[in-house]
Amino acid sequence: MGTIQYIPGQKLGGKPNWLSLLDRGPYPYWYQVEEAEQILKKVGFQVVAVGSGYQIKQGRMPESIETLANERLQGMLYFVCKK
Repeated sequence: MGTIQYIPGQKLGGKPNWLSLLDRGPYPYWYQVEEAEQILKKVGFQVVAVGSGYQIKQGRMPESIETLANERLQGMLYFVCKK
């Protein structure tokens, strides 16, 4: 595959995904935060806030990925955007 971003998910539905050990497709692509932001900007969105489930549980969302860079990421990543 060539990149760690193609590693299959180790959990599926909250349980171990034993099929991931067989190393066969399909291979989901795991986006880096910067890549996701670039794609959103490329199609005309302005990122207003970004954070993971961890930040949402704390009731706050950083305004940029630069601010988010030094924070803990846990769970799904969310972008708040406007057109």
